[in-house]
Amino acid sequence: MSCPPNVNPLEWAARQLTAGGDLRVAAACLDRAPESGQKHYLRGGVALLGNDPLRAIAQFREAVRVQPTHADAHFELGNALYGQHDMPAAERAFQAALGAEPHRPLCYLNLGNVYVEQRQPKRAERHYRLALTLAPAASWDACAASNGLSNLLEQEGPRLDEARHVAAAALRSSSRCHYAAHNLGRLERRAGRTADAVNFARQAHVAEPRQHEYLVGLAAALHSANRLREACHHYRSAIQRNPADPRLMLDLANALQQDALYAEAIDAYAAALPGQLAQAAAALPASGGDTPGVSGSIGSSSGSSSGGSSGGSSGSRSRSGSGGGVGVGVGVGVGSNSGGSNSGSIGGGGVGTSEDVGGGVGAGPIDAKTIQLSLIMDRFRESSQLDGLCKSAPRTPHSMQCCNRVFVFVCLCLRDRDNVIVCLYDCVFV
Repeated sequence: MSCPPNVNPLEWAARQLTAGGDLRVAAACLDRAPESGQKHYLRGGVALLGNDPLRAIAQFREAVRVQPTHADAHFELGNALYGQHDMPAAERAFQAALGAEPHRPLCYLNLGNVYVEQRQPKRAERHYRLALTLAPAASWDACAASNGLSNLLEQEGPRLDEARHVAAAALRSSSRCHYAAHNLGRLERRAGRTADAVNFARQAHVAEPRQHEYLVGLAAALHSANRLREACHHYRSAIQRNPADPRLMLDLANALQQDALYAEAIDAYAAALPGQLAQAAAALPASGGDTPGVSGSIGSSSGSSSGGSSGGSSGSRSRSGSGGGVGVGVGVGVGSNSGGSNSGSIGGGGVGTSEDVGGGVGAGPIDAKTIQLSLIMDRFRESSQLDGLCKSAPRTPHSMQCCNRVFVFVCLCLRDRDNVIVCLYDCVFV
């Protein structure tokens, strides 16, 4: 493809990029363009749209070298570096963009995102609030800044009321702030106001039904409201979209168990367990040792999800969860519905729905004495006798009777950071 004659090559290339045109035409036009910061900036855009972030970073850097006051190039350089998880360099790029254009709300928003990643909550809050001050009311920038600030305040624990206030203000300013409705659904669920939680979660899902996160949020809200059949329906829809996430299958299994659909719950737990075991194995570096199976130190698990993009590749965090120890609980499971989330015991920690902030699995140190095996019953059954069996014969199939069904389990024994041997169970029901 060639660049059309008698056109301004920079303007034509920019038109191709902004209108979803042909990247080959844009590249050909840029080859004809004279040397300038804008030329390298647009070449960076071609590289980004062509899924070549490293080349994009090189072009954006060349753009700001040639034209140090090119605010857009600094900004997109920050976005690209953020996408490569280089937070110190991303911070410098966004600061440089503000030096060239001091009143750009998205720069403050993305700096807030950077400081969240760097675990500097006070600086993150200050920059989110600056973004809100500068952004026009009801704009996308204001919605994104409200989302980032609300999520940050929610993670601060005692500041849930402030988080709710920020999200509610964003939703009042614009019904297009779908993420504010999603956040309010989660916040109301955490406060035990399950009817309001369902209403807000449904509002977000109806507004953007293709957003996977909204679908999971609605399922969790219905689960907390004890509307179990509806919750199961939406969990199944979420699993169809993301079958690789064992947390969703666990949420479905818990809802089925609470609805006394034990046979279906057994199948759901059995379907979730291989994925959990795979996650546990991936989280633990093999280091040899005298313990059968896998040994090594057990680290921590964390997760996050991005909201809308911020003029490039970075976006506002919507939720995160973390916990000491392996962030999975193989062979562990049946909890009771309490406070809008499923509570139980995984390695001494708590179980929440996968949509919860800090939810999911693995919050707490692993202790062999507290490991429990899920038997699809209304209460847990201590598995100390299974620990002894597994330690004496790891990776050997054992069988057990439960709920008129036989299940076969295979052990995987691990050594935690306190040098305590912990056995996990991968169960297959027959």
